[in-house]
Amino acid sequence: MTSSSTLLTDADGGAVLFDGCRIDADPISDPRWDRVLPIFEEAQIFMCRQMNTLLKGFPRGALMLDVGTGSGVFAIWAAKRGYRVLGIDINPRALWMAHQNAVNNGVKVYDCLQEIEGGGICLLLQKFDKQFAADETYAGKFDCVFLNPPYNPTCPGVVPALHAESGKDGQRCFREQIALVPHVLNSQGWCVGIQLTLIDKSSIEALRKIKESFGENCSIRYTHILEKEYFMTREFLRRQYESYLSTGRSTEPNSEDVRSYIEEVSRDNPQLAFIYYEVCKGVASQQKRSPMKLRRIFTPKRGWDDRIRLHKQIVDHSTPGTPACETR
Repeated sequence: MTSSSTLLTDADGGAVLFDGCRIDADPISDPRWDRVLPIFEEAQIFMCRQMNTLLKGFPRGALMLDVGTGSGVFAIWAAKRGYRVLGIDINPRALWMAHQNAVNNGVKVYDCLQEIEGGGICLLLQKFDKQFAADETYAGKFDCVFLNPPYNPTCPGVVPALHAESGKDGQRCFREQIALVPHVLNSQGWCVGIQLTLIDKSSIEALRKIKESFGENCSIRYTHILEKEYFMTREFLRRQYESYLSTGRSTEPNSEDVRSYIEEVSRDNPQLAFIYYEVCKGVASQQKRSPMKLRRIFTPKRGWDDRIRLHKQIVDHSTPGTPACETR
């Protein structure tokens, strides 16, 4: 597959057609707090295409969990290939939109997990937390988990849409969710995800957290999504919060608070990386082996400038609400 097979609207379009799927979402400039994030080539489309090879190794009817299903893109992608998928989200609007997208793509939607047949999905208003991970209905049941949590670095005082906020450095939701994933996977289950992550002393934080969560007996492989593998954190945040740094802006936080925030986050984490990863639980032969680099299936046309522009739109269209970790 190549990126040329993608027909994608701009960020304000809210709809994408790729590889036989049409996924509708909200425009990124939609003022509602519960807006559903649109699809981007270097994010959801990259993950779908990259994980396609892995998914081919699962038997038809394998059970998968889509955490923070949002528009339903990962659940629909997997269901169209014959898998059973549970999609969970805390945003009712996201579940409504995922349901519509599933129907529009010929994917059957079931009322509960136990009813799902191959090529179908179930959508639940459900938080991914310790209680969920310990529930006997879900604990140790899934062959694969899809993970794409919010990762917008968020300055205190800025309240972006529900799909975006994840603490000062953008890592809070990932740290919380990756720790729970091993509990819901079966003995040799997989987790697939994408993450905007921090670089500390040439180490990729997301890969460290995966190792901490899964333990020594796991196999990790990953690839950088963008052609330029790393980007300076200070420059990313400065451009992301450009409108907050202008002297004419009257809303909180003020420019000095934003400058202090940027220095605080970038001081210990000078670089960012945008990665795709696959991790397999319970692989004894992989003990203490370093994460393996994957070959990218295709190269997105979008790069860091596009990523920054998106994150700037997210904070420029901030809305009142309560922070959360389970939506896209």
